[in-house]
Amino acid sequence: MLSRRFLALFVASAVLALPARAARLPDFEGVWQNISGIHIDRFAGTFNVDPVGKNSFKPAAPPYTPEYAARYAKVTEAHARGEPINDPTATCLWPGVPRVIWNPYPLEIMISQGGKRVTMVHEYMSQVRQIHADGRGHPDDVEVSYNGHTIGHWEGQTLVMDTVALRGDTMLQNTGMPHSDQLTVRERWRLREPDLLEAEITMIDPKAFTKPYVTTRLYRRHRDWSISDYVCEENNRERSVNGVTKQVMPQQK
Repeated sequence: MLSRRFLALFVASAVLALPARAARLPDFEGVWQNISGIHIDRFAGTFNVDPVGKNSFKPAAPPYTPEYAARYAKVTEAHARGEPINDPTATCLWPGVPRVIWNPYPLEIMISQGGKRVTMVHEYMSQVRQIHADGRGHPDDVEVSYNGHTIGHWEGQTLVMDTVALRGDTMLQNTGMPHSDQLTVRERWRLREPDLLEAEITMIDPKAFTKPYVTTRLYRRHRDWSISDYVCEENNRERSVNGVTKQVMPQQK
């Protein structure tokens, strides 16, 4: 039988070990705001913050196949003639992954004990993303949806995510940038600084892209912020009279 002294030492060591295990997960929790802008064709590639806080971007164009390059060119040429872009979000349809990742509204991240479930609550359209980081894979009969099905795992201090089963009728941004229903999105989230979160997003679309398309977003934590209600029907900015919709996004400072 264990002595009382040995048992007390065993219990004490186990209790002390709990915070140490929990501390291995990075501190992602809180409310964050994208500070990298919403247009990935202008700002795709490496995003850096220099010592004085100025932002610098390495531009990169979407690596479209000829079919999707022609589709995108048709939309941009029409827009240049003054025609509105028929953005589905203007009628309150969700933007989908990955576009929701770089919208300008706040994002709250919550991590379960042990890090096996990560929840991302987007203020924009009150969307919730559930990331299963408990070792499961994608189901064989996964349902196609706006945000798809996301699994993840931890590589040290980095959260690695993989999203499949995404709808092909959403846009990558509000300029009408298309993708196909074969899109897969892979993300790597890590802290650059205590209140600066980096997300590297890789889009793989064998039908629309000739190679993976990578962009990096930065998020600033606001420790005194909370997520507010977002009622899309009350936040639409514009709607044309001929049934083609458009939306004006909030201006970032």
